[in-house]
Amino acid sequence: MNIGLYIRLSKEDESISESKSITNQKLYLRNYIKKLKYNNVYEYIDDGYTGTNFNRPAFNQLLKDIEDKKIDTVITKDSSRLGRNITWVTFYIEEFFPIKKVRYISVDDNYDSINQNSIESEMIMFKNLFNDYYCKDISRKIKSSLKIKKIEGKFTGWKAPYGYKRKKSDYHKLEIDNKVKTYVVDIFNLALEYTPSKIAQILNSKKIASPSKYIGKKESKWTTKTIKDILQNQVYIGNLIQGKRKKINYKINKCINVPKEEWIIKENNHKPIINKELFFKVQELLHKYINIKKYKNYKDELINIMYCKECNYKIGINNRKKQSYCVCSNYKKNHKEKRCTPHTMNYIKLKEKIKKEIDKDLEKLSINYKDDIYINLIQKIYLSENGEVEVYLNYSSHM
Repeated sequence: MNIGLYIRLSKEDESISESKSITNQKLYLRNYIKKLKYNNVYEYIDDGYTGTNFNRPAFNQLLKDIEDKKIDTVITKDSSRLGRNITWVTFYIEEFFPIKKVRYISVDDNYDSINQNSIESEMIMFKNLFNDYYCKDISRKIKSSLKIKKIEGKFTGWKAPYGYKRKKSDYHKLEIDNKVKTYVVDIFNLALEYTPSKIAQILNSKKIASPSKYIGKKESKWTTKTIKDILQNQVYIGNLIQGKRKKINYKINKCINVPKEEWIIKENNHKPIINKELFFKVQELLHKYINIKKYKNYKDELINIMYCKECNYKIGINNRKKQSYCVCSNYKKNHKEKRCTPHTMNYIKLKEKIKKEIDKDLEKLSINYKDDIYINLIQKIYLSENGEVEVYLNYSSHM
């Protein structure tokens, strides 16, 4: 018998019971296996990993060793150490372990997979259901607690917005960070004359540390997105907006956007850096930039459906001296590494060529289209470096 002792501890478990500590689980399981006949014992420890997440380093190593036939018996203190997601726990106990001919023992549950007819074998599924519910209940309580804090105007983010810092006397309150306050003011004042992309260039030319670099996270530069995020954030006029995103559920560690009407907004929550008159003037200017961009995208209507035949990256548009040229985005970003070629082609001539070809097909089908409605027929366009064009159409939804 080659035994794998699996030990797991999450922060929630640690705060509830000392008996679940890593040290305690080790001693408990080592003492238990003294009565068993075994050849080798291996320990797999995941410290600080929640039971709903099965992507854990030690657990993954355990699975690999099972696949390599290094382990034929898995032992945990109880089934909740294996995990608290009933879907995955059931899969491992009832499918994976049996298929791999691995014996599973849950000591506290008095469960041993070689005794399938025992009452414990029936009861363990109910215990796993309770373990799953435990996580759901904890998640619900945490969400409820966080929501109350947000409603009260307490900041719950992992880092303070650029220009602010957490108060030492109250972790959930914001105060102005005087070290970078001036840069925030400069950004809003510059926005009266320049676009966000130009502002980013100005800050980078002055070698002013970006928000990420300022907190020591990574070496990075100011970007258009960073500037836009600052200019659109009401935190700078004293309003705290939270709850813009939420986790799908307690089992899936992914977030989704929340409708604007469900955001939690606390006005006049902290001292502002920017006055409201300046802030809303900037919003008007940003709105104009958005409208200009929409108009430009309308003129470049093929931009979202053109792809490079060689690397499958999107084909972009370069505007130079009133001329528009197609260019492979992979080449544009990585031209030094020579990952692809330019695929240079006159964009206006390309559109005319495609339209003529489609017009011929439409004429054969006796379909009359006006203006640029033909664009709606195109699904994808592939451009080759040698100038060849492949157009994929769908007439069915327009006939």
